[in-house]
Parts: sequence; C-alpha cells; structure tokens
Amino acid sequence: MDGEWPDQIPEELTELCRRLPAPPPAPNVPLPDMPSVMPLIEQVDDTPEAFVLKHKLGPACEVVAEESDDLHKTLRTLIAEEEFVPAINLLASALPPREALWWAARFYWDVKLDIERETWAKLAAAKAAKIKAEQGKQAEAAIPPPLISSPAPPTGEAAAAAEEAMAPMVNQIKSAMNSPRVLAMLNANPELRTQADAITSIIQRQIDWTKIPSGPSIIPKPSQTGRRTGPGMAAPGGKKPPVPIDPTSLKGRIALRSRRAGGRALASALQWIVNPCQDYANIAGETAQALTSAGPAKALATATFWSGENLNMKPAGAVVPPTPVLRAKGIRATLTNTLNMKGGLLTKPSRLHWCLKLGLHTAEGKEHWDDALEQFHIWTKYRTSPRSPILA
Repeated sequence: MDGEWPDQIPEELTELCRRLPAPPPAPNVPLPDMPSVMPLIEQVDDTPEAFVLKHKLGPACEVVAEESDDLHKTLRTLIAEEEFVPAINLLASALPPREALWWAARFYWDVKLDIERETWAKLAAAKAAKIKAEQGKQAEAAIPPPLISSPAPPTGEAAAAAEEAMAPMVNQIKSAMNSPRVLAMLNANPELRTQADAITSIIQRQIDWTKIPSGPSIIPKPSQTGRRTGPGMAAPGGKKPPVPIDPTSLKGRIALRSRRAGGRALASALQWIVNPCQDYANIAGETAQALTSAGPAKALATATFWSGENLNMKPAGAVVPPTPVLRAKGIRATLTNTLNMKGGLLTKPSRLHWCLKLGLHTAEGKEHWDDALEQFHIWTKYRTSPRSPILA
C-alpha cells in the first residue's frame, strides 16, 4: 500500500492493510483491465440469456446476454458499458462456490480494514489538532502584553471642559508668536521658523483632538463573535472528532458484541474456504441464525452455509442440497451489503472498482486463501487488544 501511516497505527494493522489501495488524496482505484482468459468462470450448459434469467440478474444483464455467445463476452460488454454492479452480480453467479465465497469474504474483510484505517486517521487528526491547539496557547502566552496606547478622544462634556481649560494657554501662545520681536527673530532665522511652525502644528493637532466626536467601536460585542470553533470543538455543521467508548460500559459492551459477531461470521467463512466440509457449513449456518441484524456479516455466514452440501442441519433426515442459484444469491447479497457499508477512506467508486478487481483476479486464479487463517489470527488478536479503539 502506498502512502504514509500515522505513528499511532499498530504495526499488525499496518501490515494487514498493505493489500488495500492507497486512500485519498491518492487517486481513486482505477477500473481494472479485463483479463484475456478467466478459466474459473464455470462452463454452463445454459445460454447466457437462460443463465441470466435463471439467476434473476436484472435488465442490464438480460439485454446484454441476448446478444452474447458466452458469459465471458457478456461480462466484458457490461464492464465496457460501465454497468459495474450487474457485472459483479454476473461474475458472482458464474464463479465456482469456493472461489466466489473467497471473493466475498476477502472483499468484506478489506472493507472492514479500510473502515478501521479511517478510524485511526480520524484519531490521528484529532490528536494533531489537540497538540496544535496546546502549542497555540503556549505561543499566545509567550507574546508580551501590548504597549499602552493613547487614550480614546474625549467626548461630550469632557471635550468641552478640555477646550475651556486650554483656551488661556492657546491665547498666550498666539500672542507671543505674533509679537514684533518674535516675528523679527523668526524672519532672520529660517531654521528657527521651521521649528516654530512644527511646534505650532503639534499644538494645533492637540487642540483639534479635543474636538473629535466619538466614532463607532470596531471591537465586536460578545454576542457578535459567535461560538469558538477551535480544535477539539465542532464547527457549525461540522463533525465532532471520534470518541473512544469505555468497554466496561453498556454501549461499549454492545459494540464489542457486534464486533465479535462479525468476526465469527468471517471466521466461519474462512474455515469453510480453507477446508470445505459440511461441519464447517453448519457452523456458519448457526452463526447466521445467531446474528439478529441483517448486514454483510449475516449475509456472509448464510452464503457459507448455502455453499455446503446440505441445507438440513438436523443430524438425521434427508439431504437437501442447495441449488446453484441459492449459492449465488448468498454471494451477491454479501457483496451488495459490503458495497453499502458506511465509512472507510476509499471513495464509493474506488470501493466498487476494488470489488470488481478482486472478482476478476479470482476468475483468473490469482487470488488464493493460503495465508487467510494466519492473517485472520493477527487481525483478531489486534481487535481484542487495548490498541483497537471502540468508537461511539
């Protein structure tokens, strides 16, 4: 992954997120190139039109499939026409169950990592703003007090009293300056006249100063200044910085429970992907039933159960194999719910392109789950540590 990480991000999370695209302000994730060969797209007996109708993939897929000879061409046309969501749904229905489930689990995991990456970015920004505010206060305290300025011009009765008090002195100065002896001295010495004119000008300005009427104050009143919007305080219409929750509080325990439920859903999917068997499919089914709220975690656990060989979870009874349509429905639901998750540093177009890129790489055989369990162990260890914040 390109880009710099804030110092506070734990090393284990940094390593996991290196597989993610660089977040903004880096450019958005570009649309991936179409592979020339996608060997993992299943060769079906149905025509593209019949395949699309059977999986109920919608009008865009139906229109394109009517003019296509195979699913590869249908997929290429959808992507060329920028019908990305229909292309994702078609690809999810055309991949084998194991590869399709890995794509859905990997994408769900990546989006959750991106949301955690945004959490750390917000916390780092809030901490930087707090430090900047403290530095600003220190710099403000170090500035010496301003020099005493001239008092404001007197107004009203004070101005009249000042003018009356200065009148005798003004008359004496004018009489002395206009005496024949002083005028003769000033005329004989030009430099002395210049100095006398300067003194007279200063005295006249002081006299005029006492007559200046008061003007409107330029200092705003407290009611005009508005609310302070410094670091750590939300500006009008802005968002407050994230606030970690106490894990011992009820709100914190609810948040922890939700995180554990999502972790169980991902764990059950990864277990089945690494070792497909009905026992792991049943565990995923039980996890899906335990999740009360709809969302990508429940959809992923359900898709894992539907990827097994038997929909009957009872120890005895007839085997009820899931249909390919049901499997694909679970995969598509997981991808759709994940695309709509809130948060994360990636923009909506970037997330969509990233989803499609992972799907195309899966169809090429370039995505594999070899180290999935090892990475999942690192991730869960981080998320249960004190360094993993639970936010309000």
